[in-house]
Amino acid sequence: ILCWVCLVFLELCDVLNNIGIKWHNVLSVCFDGASTMSGNVAGVQTKCKEMNSKLFYVHCYGHCLNLVLVDSIGKKNRVTFDFFGTVQLVYNLIEGSCVRHAILEKISTSMNIKLKTLRTLSTTRLACRSEAIEAIKHNYVAILKALEEMSDSTNLPDVRAKTKGLIYSLKTFKFVFAMCMLSPILNLVNKISVTLQTPPNTPKIITPNKP
Repeated sequence: ILCWVCLVFLELCDVLNNIGIKWHNVLSVCFDGASTMSGNVAGVQTKCKEMNSKLFYVHCYGHCLNLVLVDSIGKKNRVTFDFFGTVQLVYNLIEGSCVRHAILEKISTSMNIKLKTLRTLSTTRLACRSEAIEAIKHNYVAILKALEEMSDSTNLPDVRAKTKGLIYSLKTFKFVFAMCMLSPILNLVNKISVTLQTPPNTPKIITPNKP
């Protein structure tokens, strides 16, 4: 771990050197909460403060937002926990087979629905799960009909069992409630996440007019 910390610190030094900034001009450093980065004993933060003892360490706001989501929609909340499990199972089943994906495309075309690409769930950036939810919500009716056709046409007993289970789960009140509740919430959270990761605009230097 120490070697990795040194490598990261040396990379930071190279970046600062390339853009012409000295360590004594650095006001703060911003990392996630991992001990290798934020550790005040042997983390990258400590290495940076060896170069400038006055700089501040800031815990990345985007990472803090992700931690809040982990606590609020994680396994402690069984409704959302089960909901995300079902969303991932739908993705795994349909996108894990070209034949099953083709069935979904055929159904959506017959229903005049513009298919939204199904997304796998991000395990590190929960805010990005809004895209996966929006795809399920938009394709909801087509997915149900596609699963029914897959169940009737398959020769594989495990696939039939999975499709039957997913049809049941997708029709439950808890799933529909979680889908309608989380969709607008995660859309807003995702916008905040993107904003937090957007580089600030470079300030314009205004030169006073000479008399």
